[in-house]
Amino acid sequence: MKLTNLTAGVLALALAGLTARPAAAQEPEILEYAVRDGETCGAIARRMYGHSRRYDLIHAHNPELGPMPHRLRAGQVLRLPQVQVSDNADATVTSVRRRVESQRPQEGDWRRAQIGQELFQGWRVSTGERSSAELTFRESSVATIREETLVIVYGGEARRVRREGARAVIREGSMISRLGALSGAAPLEVETPAAVATLGEGEHSVQVEREGRTRVSSHRGGRARVRARQGTTEIEVPEGHGTSISPGEAPTPPRRLPAAPVWVPQQATRYLAIRTFGGTLVGAWQPVNTATAYRVELARRADGRDLMVSTVVPANVTRFALHRLPPGDYFARISTIDEEGFEGRPAEGAPFTLVGVDIVEPGMSPPAAEEVGNPRLAALDGVDDVDFAADVPARVPVLQGSRLVAPEGVVCAAGDSAPSNELRFDALGDVYLTCVDPGGENIVGLDLTVAALRMRVLGAGGEDDAHALRAREVELLVEVDGQATDAQLEGAGGLTVVAAAPREGGGYRATVRAAADAPDAGELRLTRGGEVLATAAVGTLDAPPGGPADAPMHAVHEGLGNAAFASAVGLVDERRRGHAMWLGMHFQSARLGEPDARLRTTAGVRASLLDERLRIGAQVPLDAVGQNTRLADRGVRDVFATVSSLLLSEGAVGLAAEAGLWIPTAGDQAPEGLRHARLQVAADLSLRFAERLTLRTRQAAIFDLVADESMLWASAYGVDVWLVGPLSVGVEGSVTIGREDNADHFAGGVGLALGLDFAPVFVSLVGRYGVGDDLLADATVGAAVRGTFDR
Repeated sequence: MKLTNLTAGVLALALAGLTARPAAAQEPEILEYAVRDGETCGAIARRMYGHSRRYDLIHAHNPELGPMPHRLRAGQVLRLPQVQVSDNADATVTSVRRRVESQRPQEGDWRRAQIGQELFQGWRVSTGERSSAELTFRESSVATIREETLVIVYGGEARRVRREGARAVIREGSMISRLGALSGAAPLEVETPAAVATLGEGEHSVQVEREGRTRVSSHRGGRARVRARQGTTEIEVPEGHGTSISPGEAPTPPRRLPAAPVWVPQQATRYLAIRTFGGTLVGAWQPVNTATAYRVELARRADGRDLMVSTVVPANVTRFALHRLPPGDYFARISTIDEEGFEGRPAEGAPFTLVGVDIVEPGMSPPAAEEVGNPRLAALDGVDDVDFAADVPARVPVLQGSRLVAPEGVVCAAGDSAPSNELRFDALGDVYLTCVDPGGENIVGLDLTVAALRMRVLGAGGEDDAHALRAREVELLVEVDGQATDAQLEGAGGLTVVAAAPREGGGYRATVRAAADAPDAGELRLTRGGEVLATAAVGTLDAPPGGPADAPMHAVHEGLGNAAFASAVGLVDERRRGHAMWLGMHFQSARLGEPDARLRTTAGVRASLLDERLRIGAQVPLDAVGQNTRLADRGVRDVFATVSSLLLSEGAVGLAAEAGLWIPTAGDQAPEGLRHARLQVAADLSLRFAERLTLRTRQAAIFDLVADESMLWASAYGVDVWLVGPLSVGVEGSVTIGREDNADHFAGGVGLALGLDFAPVFVSLVGRYGVGDDLLADATVGAAVRGTFDR
């Protein structure tokens, strides 16, 4: 059943109390609380403070609990500080649910409202969709602010608040005022476009329509006094009655409010909830003849405070089903709305309980007592988009081999299994889970579907004919039907998973290698904690002696590509997947007329996201020895930030695009740094022939982001051959032409490189001979070490 939302409103509260005297600091009032069976600090914090994350208040006043994790026992007495209502502030936030924000006067930014936050003159509080807040006014009542409502707090003189009460101005919307008979607090005066109402002890509501028409209702515990806004004659509205006032008119005589609905007798009140999934509460009431609609509310407290859900449903709906609720105690209230729009006194809060059980998947350990509530359900106390009224699957999915762990004293049965505190789900199919609490009362169960985790292995391009190759790495796609948090992909039967990276939408992109003597069929396994969750068979073939590669070949060197120069480029292996970090050291001889040689060190990192469609990197060069006198080789201590994407990597062709920005961060610390930001746009292309030969090129346009400065075209070309084992060899040439610092510039060179692939670490050794402007020559030797993770 889909429940509709409450009509949005705008509420302005003008309190007649702005403090003039500071209040002395005082210790909060302490309440002794007896722990209930199965409760955690997070659950108690939700109950007492409106949010599971306020467990810190419990820990601060109960140091004997010790460090987390700790388990509470039934009957244990805790000292709980009560949220203090400031004697200085005009109002204090005493409860929040979901999206509640506050705004200071004359500030444009809204910030998350916090429990215990003090509100002064001019402050605003706003509730979002399906949200609510509770404000406690100084020397006055408590107001529940329903969803999509704006509250503005004004100020006045403090003595008047204590004598006459707080004052609220409502332009549109509704509020509920609650004032205890023995509290000694002053009443709340509410002004609307049509009326002024004084709300004393008891529970009262004020509703204001867009045109100003106002309804004042006295639900329980006292009377309200109402007069026209421009009038002086008051009428009394007794308990169970209401009055309406239109602008410029007198209040109508009090009329009886619609009758409260009656709950269907002997309906279930205890339901089962899986902590990582939540639970469902179902309630039904008998129809009221005069109803045109009903308001359904679910709260943590019997009087309707600490509101979780508030919505209006048509008169033909007499049943609610609220889903994904965390374990705990709740109270449901139903009120009737008649044809005049009057909302009657709610039915007495019906208690409901969700008993939480844990489903422990294979390879996982049973959870310890959760001090902050389950992290997947913590958002129910905050800003998450969980809709309690939204439909959920008819059956809760459970992974085959999972275990159920129930609270102490609770026994459960699934299908024909014997009742027990722990169950194991081995049989596939649908099953109904039932439980009984320690007192012998039945708990409404859950429909489950026990399913196995299934794997399917495809080729790198998604083809069905997937296989591993002996003594060669191939790339495979692994599809997983289901979710398995913290699982690992492993090989068996002669297969080794060299690297595996999660794919968007689930599954993995894996690099797999078969041993030279691997049998004709191997296996990939998904494991967790030593337990096998799923398997998939993979055929094994001999590597073909020639022809196009079936998957990416051996990695190729990046000896010069891992060195950062602002006016030149080196070759990189664009197909190398995963997050990476690298360190390069390159010694460059002095040219004719230069004072000394240089040793340039380059450190870099890269993050790979969205299955290599987004790569974000950064590197910084530093001349550790010598001083750079060549304008074309500047960039020392500057940051080179890059964003790139792997566009093509299947079969023989690899293609990537990159945009990089040299950011002149060195300043005066390194005069050989850049004076201006410099943009580099590059493309990397590789062609792989047979199983050993790779042709590569990198083309880049480089220019300063100021007019009439450097503009260059830099390119690199290479041929790589895989020799044996981890060893490969490559030849690389490079050239740069254009204008650098308002002068023609040319540089070029050729070098030889060796690559050693010790996956996930790759070592490159390189030697290069180059010439530059005026045909001055230099020699470079260097090494680069690159580590790749989740390749």
